[in-house]
Amino acid sequence: MRPYLSYSQLALYLECPLKYKHRYVDESEGEGESGMPSALLFGQAVHTALAHFYREAMEGQLFWLPGFLDVFETAWREVCQDKAVVYSAGESFDSLLEQGREMLRLYARVAHPMKVIAVEVPFEFKLEHPQTGKEFHIPIKGIIDLVEEDESGTLWVVDHKTSSRSYTEQQIEGDLQMLIYAAAVKQLDVVEGRDVLLRLDVLLKTKQPQFLRYCLRRDDRDIGRLYEIVDGIWRAIEAEAFYPRCCIFCRWGSPHEECRKG
Repeated sequence: MRPYLSYSQLALYLECPLKYKHRYVDESEGEGESGMPSALLFGQAVHTALAHFYREAMEGQLFWLPGFLDVFETAWREVCQDKAVVYSAGESFDSLLEQGREMLRLYARVAHPMKVIAVEVPFEFKLEHPQTGKEFHIPIKGIIDLVEEDESGTLWVVDHKTSSRSYTEQQIEGDLQMLIYAAAVKQLDVVEGRDVLLRLDVLLKTKQPQFLRYCLRRDDRDIGRLYEIVDGIWRAIEAEAFYPRCCIFCRWGSPHEECRKG
């Protein structure tokens, strides 16, 4: 078992505790997995292209659209190489390649970078409950996609997402990754005690690509809620509460053999 927690681990346990066991305890994908979902790999390739986009902006490089699109294409080919990719109905490698290029053309037109402070910022911290002062004993690790500064000097901590549909208010309010970001930024040197706002930048994989921004704040009550979530998940992991849940909610591939038997 890994000596730290991450958003991916926490989210996977909430999705399916048995699937968590296969991946992080047994360190296998488990029987019945038919391959890697295309949505996951596609998101990785888009993230690579956006990191390139903002690094060049931070360095003052002139933007060049063909180069931006080439970064995505190279990343898409690399993440799919030597993998069994599970595509959704009507999708293929080539269709997603073209869709990604269209989405990033839109991004280049409408997403104007502010002052870029940092790109892909790694963090590791011990989560502390704001009300009780109790410190969670397992560190939380991750990477923040982007930190920007607006004209007023306020910092924006940004997470890039790809999605097939717009987010609901409930999804935004309950976004676990942004809760982790809100706790993590307190530990970052780049923050230096300044005001921080959080933002989700979402590229929609619709027939006509769309770009949506969701701005949000998180306070100490939210950090306290995160502590309770993390503590509850860890207690369940320690108790080996690895029950099958993915068969109910899985949107791709086949359920595990354990799920079928259950």
